[in-house]
Amino acid sequence: MKFITFLFLTITFNLISKDNISVYINPSLNYNVHNANFSNFEGISNYTYSEYGKNTSLSPNFNIGLNYKFENKIFNFISDYSLELGLLNKSVILNRQELLGNFIKEDTFYPIYSEVPIDNSLNYLNINNIFWFDFNLPIKIGANLRINYAISNKFKQEENALGNNEYTFENNQRTREVYEGKIPNYNILNAMLGVNLKYDYKINSNYSISPNVSYNYGLLPLVSDLNWTYSNVTFGIAINYNFTEPEPTPIIPPKSPITPQLPLPEKPKEIEVSYKLYAKLDNKNLSHNDNIKMNYHHKKIEEKYSILPIIYFEENSSELLRSSGNELFELAHNSLLDNITKFLNTNDKVKITLASGKFEINEKELFEQRVNKLKNILIQNGISETRISTKLNQADKLTFRYDELKREEDKIYFLFDNKSNELVKFTYFENNLYTLTEDIIINYQVNYNLEGDIVSSIVFDNKSKLYSERKFEYKINNGYELDTAFNTITAYSNPLSIKTNPLNDTLNLNISFNKISEEVIINKIENQNKSRFILGYFNFDQDKFNSIDNEVFEIVRKAITTSKEIIIIPMTDNIGDESYNKELARKRGTAALNLLNSKQNELIKVELDTNSFFDNNHPYGRTLNRSVIIEITN
Repeated sequence: MKFITFLFLTITFNLISKDNISVYINPSLNYNVHNANFSNFEGISNYTYSEYGKNTSLSPNFNIGLNYKFENKIFNFISDYSLELGLLNKSVILNRQELLGNFIKEDTFYPIYSEVPIDNSLNYLNINNIFWFDFNLPIKIGANLRINYAISNKFKQEENALGNNEYTFENNQRTREVYEGKIPNYNILNAMLGVNLKYDYKINSNYSISPNVSYNYGLLPLVSDLNWTYSNVTFGIAINYNFTEPEPTPIIPPKSPITPQLPLPEKPKEIEVSYKLYAKLDNKNLSHNDNIKMNYHHKKIEEKYSILPIIYFEENSSELLRSSGNELFELAHNSLLDNITKFLNTNDKVKITLASGKFEINEKELFEQRVNKLKNILIQNGISETRISTKLNQADKLTFRYDELKREEDKIYFLFDNKSNELVKFTYFENNLYTLTEDIIINYQVNYNLEGDIVSSIVFDNKSKLYSERKFEYKINNGYELDTAFNTITAYSNPLSIKTNPLNDTLNLNISFNKISEEVIINKIENQNKSRFILGYFNFDQDKFNSIDNEVFEIVRKAITTSKEIIIIPMTDNIGDESYNKELARKRGTAALNLLNSKQNELIKVELDTNSFFDNNHPYGRTLNRSVIIEITN
């Protein structure tokens, strides 16, 4: 150990001039865990009842160390190496208890226990090698190998009686079997492997502190012939001193002899260039800030369906259901309210009932708040209060097969003259596209003229020229989606790379847009010559239509008479068993065929699509999926 200490100090003093060397002291606290699976030391005691088990202790430690930071990472991730020398305290009291029997006094039994503690004093000198890994994190991760040399391995053992104070051993005392001395067959040398974490906090250029924690596991038993293993968790805070090299003293060069000052040559006169930018569109000259009108085609794509007029609410709240990440359903929510208001304003004789979903009696106040919220919205939109009535559907107790069905009762129905299967149009999806209808080509010409002293040549585009003229085109292409915020283009004259006279060096042109055509596409499948409609809806787990969209029904009947190809796509939500839902979809397809009275028509096909068209994580999506979709080839 003297040699190791000398080597450690020698390395330290030889490297103190390097910036990548630091030394530190690291006081720490050990949480020791001993697993002692034996009954006693060899030849110590005859009282061997049961075995010692897991015992723990806390002990202080002290280490001094040296840290070397590699100039280049080893294997691309090892950045530092630390060498520590310190004291390691593994002391622990191993303890066990056994029931000896009962002490009888005046017809009373007192249980007597034997306590056999072994007080072990275990101290080591240790050398710890730590390799630190840099993963570009605030905390460094390390792996260590610790070599321990025992400097103390004493023990003291005795057996004590626990229980009634009047009980004594055969020696008339409450203590017997007292032993002490060195632990037999103790391993003087030991080794441990561990992992380390530390965080370096810099105080100044020389000092820093490093809170640290490590876990270490002993590779050998503490006693060669016993099953006694050891591990610990160490908590410490290191104080580091970083060696920094002093700044080198600048070398002052000797003064050069004074030489006579010669007159500087006259600075050559710079060539000035004037240049002008010309632009033409359709053979007409364009001036600065001229307006260019561009024609575009507006195409509006919409998906409109009819749906049961239902408004959903947040759970345990009177707030309308938010989109939950699906903006299409938020659009549908607003569209549904708008269309209900328009329907009532157009049909001023129709009365409306606001009917709640099913709820238990103790939730009545919440559903009254929801009904009144929608009632106020209708009144604010000009619907007379005399046309609005309410209906609360309450029960003593409700049970649901699925949680989703319980959430779907957080709703309000709109019943027009008490027709529960009335449908209302709503916009599910809307998109506007703007496309240029023609090409715009602007022709530019830049002229450069030399003024001042005429020189033999100048260099432009790696060619010698006295006069330069350049022409080019700027083309705004047809066929891409138009951003109407793009309303200005700027042309630059590309002057020569010598001092220039900045005349007319840019040309700004303002673009205005003129709509010459518009197209509205409703329910047409994008990039296909097909249209898609919802024929009608079903209640949950039902294969009989609950409501029919009569307008779509007439469209389909007309398509049949004109021999258009029709695809019936029956759907379900994703609640319940997949195979059951597939059979339910098949039955719904049969119901649609019966409705159309077209079982033998070869132009009508039924397709079972296992993928839902709409989002099943949203009540509106599940409502839309309990339907039959019709696709008609245009």
